[in-house]
Amino acid sequence: MNNVFYKHSISELVELLTVQQIKKVKFQKDSKKYKVIIKNLLNQLEAEFKKSKTKLNSELLSQVIYISISNLEIWNIKDQMLADKKNYSKLLYRAMELNCIRNIISNNINKKFKNNDQTKNKITFFVKNKKKKFQIMEKFYKELNCQ
Repeated sequence: MNNVFYKHSISELVELLTVQQIKKVKFQKDSKKYKVIIKNLLNQLEAEFKKSKTKLNSELLSQVIYISISNLEIWNIKDQMLADKKNYSKLLYRAMELNCIRNIISNNINKKFKNNDQTKNKITFFVKNKKKKFQIMEKFYKELNCQ
């Protein structure tokens, strides 16, 4: 099999890193495989930081933490959806809401690293008739300086 290399944006690297960490914990029999992947992703992140000369600060760290927590919560919601078919739609809505906010934050991280590739931007709109409930989440991501 040929190895295909794809240049990930910073936010994609963060996203991949957090998902691999979740997999490492959830699928412990394959933890060595995930450990290798995590090490590779960390090396790529370090290289991107050096190349961009961007410093890790509290704002960026807060955004990375949110992406990590939201990924874990989305995975947990997926498991709940499989177990609780009666509340499937309600749980799906919550996962979509978290995904939307995570995408806004990911796009913001890409901007900070001057990644202007529009193909790497993630979808950030939400269902119009649910906008009022979504305003609470908007307040949260604005506090993380994501516009």
